[in-house]
Amino acid sequence: MSFTEATDNAFEHDNPKPGPDTPRAAHASNLLDLLEREAASQPNRVLYVVDAPSTPSTPSMPSTPSMPSTPSTPSTATTPTTPTASTAAPAAAPAAAPGSAPTAPATSASSAAGASGASQLSTLSLLLRAKDIAAALQAFAPPGSRVILALPNGTAYLEAFFGTVAAGMIAVPMYPPHPRRPQPQVDAILRSAEPSAVITLSGAYGACCATVERVLAGRQVEVLALDDARMNDKAQPSAWAQPSLSPESTVLLQYTSGSTAEPKGVEITHGQMLANQRAISELVGFGGTGVSWLPLFHDMGLGFAIAALYCQGRCVLQSPATFATDPISWLRAISAYGARASAAPNFAFDLCTTRVSDAEIDRLDLSSWTAAIVGAEPIRPTTLRAFADKFSRARFRDTSFRPAYGMAEATLLITGTCAPRPLRTLNVDRAALRQGRIEEVASPAQGVEIVSCGTPLSHHRVVVVDPERGTAAAPGQVGEIWASGPSIARGYWRRPDDTASTFGRRLTRLVVTPPKPAAPPTGPDEAYLRTGDLGVIIDGDLYVTGRLKDLLIVRGRNYYPQDIEAAAERACTTIVPHASAAFVLDDHEIEDVRRDRPYAVEQPTKCVLVTEVPRHTATDTLATIAVEIREEVRRACDLEIDLLVYIPRGEASRTTSGKIQRRLTRSRLVERKLKTLAYASTDDMPWPVLSETPRILSISELDVRRSAADGNADVQFLLELWAKVLGVSHVDLRSHFFELGGHSMRALETIQRINAHFGVNLDYKDLYANPTIEGTLRAIMRAREETVEASTVHLQNQSCNESRSQSAPAPASAPAPAPAELTTAQRRIFEAFERNPLDTSSNIAASTPLPGRLDIDALRAAFAQLIARHGALRTRFERTQPGGIATQRVEETSTFELREFDLSTRPQGARAAQRQSLIEAALAEPFDLGQTPLFRGILFRDEEDNNHLTLVINHIVSDGWSLSILEQELRLLYAEAALGTRDLAKLLPAPSATYFDYVEGLAAAARDNALKDEAAAFWQEQLEGFEFKPAALPFDHPDALDPHDTKTSAFRTVLSGATTNGIRAQAKAANAAPFVVLFSALARWLSKTLATDTLVLGIPSANRREPRFLGVVGYFVDPVVVPMLILPQESLSDLVARTQRKIFEVLKWSVFPIEFVASRRGIECPGLSMFTVWYNMTTFGDMAKRTLTDWETRHRARGPDSHFAFSIYPSEYANAIEINAYYRTALYRPETIERAVMAFAHSLETELEDAAGETPQEEVSG
Repeated sequence: MSFTEATDNAFEHDNPKPGPDTPRAAHASNLLDLLEREAASQPNRVLYVVDAPSTPSTPSMPSTPSMPSTPSTPSTATTPTTPTASTAAPAAAPAAAPGSAPTAPATSASSAAGASGASQLSTLSLLLRAKDIAAALQAFAPPGSRVILALPNGTAYLEAFFGTVAAGMIAVPMYPPHPRRPQPQVDAILRSAEPSAVITLSGAYGACCATVERVLAGRQVEVLALDDARMNDKAQPSAWAQPSLSPESTVLLQYTSGSTAEPKGVEITHGQMLANQRAISELVGFGGTGVSWLPLFHDMGLGFAIAALYCQGRCVLQSPATFATDPISWLRAISAYGARASAAPNFAFDLCTTRVSDAEIDRLDLSSWTAAIVGAEPIRPTTLRAFADKFSRARFRDTSFRPAYGMAEATLLITGTCAPRPLRTLNVDRAALRQGRIEEVASPAQGVEIVSCGTPLSHHRVVVVDPERGTAAAPGQVGEIWASGPSIARGYWRRPDDTASTFGRRLTRLVVTPPKPAAPPTGPDEAYLRTGDLGVIIDGDLYVTGRLKDLLIVRGRNYYPQDIEAAAERACTTIVPHASAAFVLDDHEIEDVRRDRPYAVEQPTKCVLVTEVPRHTATDTLATIAVEIREEVRRACDLEIDLLVYIPRGEASRTTSGKIQRRLTRSRLVERKLKTLAYASTDDMPWPVLSETPRILSISELDVRRSAADGNADVQFLLELWAKVLGVSHVDLRSHFFELGGHSMRALETIQRINAHFGVNLDYKDLYANPTIEGTLRAIMRAREETVEASTVHLQNQSCNESRSQSAPAPASAPAPAPAELTTAQRRIFEAFERNPLDTSSNIAASTPLPGRLDIDALRAAFAQLIARHGALRTRFERTQPGGIATQRVEETSTFELREFDLSTRPQGARAAQRQSLIEAALAEPFDLGQTPLFRGILFRDEEDNNHLTLVINHIVSDGWSLSILEQELRLLYAEAALGTRDLAKLLPAPSATYFDYVEGLAAAARDNALKDEAAAFWQEQLEGFEFKPAALPFDHPDALDPHDTKTSAFRTVLSGATTNGIRAQAKAANAAPFVVLFSALARWLSKTLATDTLVLGIPSANRREPRFLGVVGYFVDPVVVPMLILPQESLSDLVARTQRKIFEVLKWSVFPIEFVASRRGIECPGLSMFTVWYNMTTFGDMAKRTLTDWETRHRARGPDSHFAFSIYPSEYANAIEINAYYRTALYRPETIERAVMAFAHSLETELEDAAGETPQEEVSG
């Protein structure tokens, strides 16, 4: 490889990059001084915004004050706007001199002095809030005291940080302690920092107090909750004293995440922080907006947030947990806010590339994102190229990538890419690179591709050093990266030996080619930071090639191998002491070792532990050891062991003094020269090249056993989820989901919430196959091992508390989208309305109690917020011209009607009947589908503590699931409004999608010819030989068949306790829901009654397979065809199993409506009357209390069942199963239906008696 004459392995930058280093930033001597200057100059500038989980695509908010432009951003770019509920920016307050307290504008004073964690924060509000907090801290602690910041991402974190600064104290970022899980690194930070105070929020207050009491017993530590009213009592701004701060004052202890046993606190001063902020400004420019989901307790997250203040811009804060579960939320925010800058590790770009669909990309505009900073872990050029290629359609440019290099010991950044340019990479020979040489090859396939991390930032120097001799490495030679400059930290807090070995290092001899004029020679007296990283400088650019020390980087975090090895030895006495080696393998080395299949997702590192064991250790013992080691390493180090390799005693490579040689052991493993006994991998696929020994029991299977015994967080989540979804008070590991009242709708909701929580992609049929907590956990672990990127799992674990405690506010009213076409299901209702505007067959109602003293104003406020949250409640339907396309339009606002009836004067025994009569009357009133709203509320006043609310709504904008959403949210909103909460929009996160997103998904499927062909082939095969019969029973009045005669009636009967128990026993034995057992028995009875072995039955599909639709209100449900072939002599258990498989198959294609199915069969589909029988089953609580405790969807006699000649609606309760048969009164006489239903009930009893010998009966308490 050739080099230019000026190339050397030492390079610095003494002059700032082009761009205005404004006087306010340049002349500030400390962070408090900087904040005061910004608050005096621009008091009302919005500095921080907390982004909701789902960001509006077209925010319409007040603009921030204009900022100076930089060469990196076109001067014509407009300043993005901030999504808030306000409509005008507050008036500017009079400017004040630095050091004085400016007068707050009236609109922000309350937020500055009130509860922390506002949805947005101005410079002046931040200053005032910081001084409030500082006054509280100064009341009991002297300057220089350490203050732990244990808060989730949000404005409260920044308030606490600057409050600590304003107190003249030292901030110590730390993630809030877990209330139950041991966290050794948290304990070590507390012991090292010896804080005087801990600042948190009320949700973590108890855990913080308990942890402080346990770790720092006897030490006086004040724990403050910013959102506690008592905090305001402590805050007396008049008592605030201006601290004595200088550039040399310590402002921050940034504890490294690497050594979990003894974390080291990097001591950073005000001057170092400001110097690094100047460096950051070279990458992001001045003014504009940045978006960050990075944890604020991490150096990269905190540094990026402070940059908004230094660079006179604005930072939009997101939750790390939100990004982990929904990566596109990051890109949505960048698009919506028109962000210029955003930083993330390599894996974040990889997640977005693999997780974001093309349809979602089409709704993004990333053209404003000109500074995509990449750092914090090894940068993969293949990942960045894939991201750029995929998101080019969203106007993302590959020149926007700004690879950077840095570490906490340098405050944050050391080098960076400061101007738009394509990625600079080198393809080098891998073998030469391992030997410290750079030899270029033609392509990455022949070697390894390394990427430039830019040049040193202002006033910083980087030197590549021969670590053994302490001299500058020769040009083109790989060496250890040393750095110097004004942002290099002071050292490690109270660790003089570690500080001396890492900081203040000096070159013994400097040998370089003649330097460039911009890089004057440096003498041996200049102090450097030893980074421990390996790299090379070519043409002024730094290329990082690896690690010199044994420090491991796994998924963006540092780990010391000795901590991992020590944890393994603590976990198990069977392994040989002091004979383990921890290291990482990268992608290329994994491919060298394992050639059976490639990884689906590129992951920079895998953590490997090699350990010696006695040669004849039993396989079962090795399996147990695997779990014990993995659990202890997870507990002690917050790290997953990806591969555990067992080797015989004496096999590990050692030095002459007997110490394990990790790098040599690692090389022997990669080169397949290490003798192995067995291994345990988190991947279910074996690594046959490592051992001839059959693989031991997989870690996932063992984890299930250990999790069940330990009651870990995953198990606890599942227990709570099942109890909530099933509405039961007690659940254990072996509880059967369907025995406790589970059915298909509840299974779908459960699986979607599992997928969102664990980041897996289970199908709800997995719950049928694994209907216990234990089985479900096993399925989750298998799915984790197969599909979940390790970086995402780590991030979710790191942020699990935050995902539970934070919810960004919903907008006051979501922007109205453009009109959309109707779904096929909606068209059925709309066309019926056009034929008869007085038709009420699609009106449905639901009722719920309102216990306690009624607050009518609170109820109206709750309804108003529901309407603002859900576009379906503001939707109307129209056809602009005859024969034209019908569309649905969401209005910006909508009124609603709340009728009130006082039943308290009626006799007690007559009130329920009167209430039902009024509900029936409301159901009989038609809605005009061309006007909003398409629902009405009916309030029944009874006694003071016994009121009821009924919602009557048209099916075209709702379904049963939607009614459940409305009920849950209405209860919460009403309760909070009754307590006096004014801003109800903050109580609930914004829905993650809209009904129009669902409509577009159906339209996309309809445009996909390949998918349609596949669906057509499926249905052609499924329906071969089947007839579509118009009715299940011979009509009593066949001449009365009129598709527009919608009047129906019903017959009901309750099954015996023995029959109910038999249904549930069959369901449990088949891992099915009672829904499937009853459906199978019904099909068998119909087959006998109609003398046919083929039936075309109909069931509903919830059509909410995507988690984002779980909280969306709209008409999702739609019928699907279930062709049933009844085989003679088939047992009930076999029929149930086959029916369940059939249902799973047809539900997969529910995206296509029944009209599509009928057209492929060449028949005209007369609405919904194509089914032999319509079947649906609902599940409630205690039968006797169903109208008092459940939000029950009640279809009036002329309800949606009028679409069918005959339909069966079983209803399951805790103590019984009821059979409801609906029929058209024009076609059937009541006695005909009664005989039929009773015949079915008798047939069912006989079926269950015959099956009793196959399936042991179990009593079901009721």
